[in-house]
Amino acid sequence: MKNAFDRIQTEVARLGKGLDACAADLASIESVIAHELASHRLPAVMGGVLARHRALRERIAEAHAALGAVDRTIEAAIGEQRSFDEKLRTLIAQEEAARRFALCDSLTGLANPTLFRNRLDHGLEQAQRRKWTLAVMVLAVDGLGAVNDLFGRDVGDEVLKTIARRLGTATRGEDTVGRGSGGEFLYLLMDFRDAENVAMIAERFVRTITQPCDVSTAAGHVHPAVTVSIGVAMYPRDGAVAAALVDSARKALAKAKEHRTPVAFAS
Repeated sequence: MKNAFDRIQTEVARLGKGLDACAADLASIESVIAHELASHRLPAVMGGVLARHRALRERIAEAHAALGAVDRTIEAAIGEQRSFDEKLRTLIAQEEAARRFALCDSLTGLANPTLFRNRLDHGLEQAQRRKWTLAVMVLAVDGLGAVNDLFGRDVGDEVLKTIARRLGTATRGEDTVGRGSGGEFLYLLMDFRDAENVAMIAERFVRTITQPCDVSTAAGHVHPAVTVSIGVAMYPRDGAVAAALVDSARKALAKAKEHRTPVAFAS
C-alpha cells in the first residue's frame, strides 16, 4: 500500500509542477496583453481575453491548492499506515513471544513438556503409519544441587543452558530434545536402526553432558561438572502410546540410578 501511495504522491507532484508552469505561462501572456492594451496597440476586445486568462489562472491556483490538500491527505494516510504497520509488527512479535513462552522452556529455549508431548504424539503417528522404530529418553542431570550449593543458582542455570546447547547440537533434524522439570531433559529419537544404535547415542550424550562446563562469574571462570543418568523406552515394545512410553523411560531411569549405571533400558 505504501508503494501505491508513493506513486500517487509522485503523480500529484508532477501535476502540481505542470500547473505551476501553466500559471507562469498565463501570467507572462497576461503581462504582455496588459502592456499592449495600455499602449493601445491591441483592440479593446482583448481586454476580455485578458480577463479570461486571469480567471483561468485563478482556477489553476485553486486546482493547485486542491492538489496540495490531496498531497497532505496522502501524507496523513501514509503516516497512519506506518503506525498500523508498526503496531502489526509489535503484535506479531508479541504473539511469537507468547507462542514461544507457551511451547518452549524459558531458560534453555528447548521444547517444554507440552511441545515435547505434541512431538511425541506426532512421532507415534508416523511410526505406526510407516512402521518406524521410536525411542524416548529421560535424562536426569546428577550433581546439579551440589553445583547450586557451591557456586550459586546462576551458575547452575548456566550449566543447564550449556547442556541444552550440547544436546541441541547432537540432535538430528527429525528428533526432538526438550526440558522437563529441574535438571531433567527429554529426547525423542525417530527411526533408528536397532537398540545398539540407541545405546550408542545415549552413551554419546553421557560423554557430552559430563564434560566440565566453562561458566563466567564475577569472580572469574569456574568449571563445574555433573553426571547424568538416562532411562530409555522403545516403541512398540515398551509402550504404544505417549504416556506409556514416558512412564517406561522414567522407570528405566530409576533402574539406572539404582544400579548406578549411566544408561538403562526399560526392557
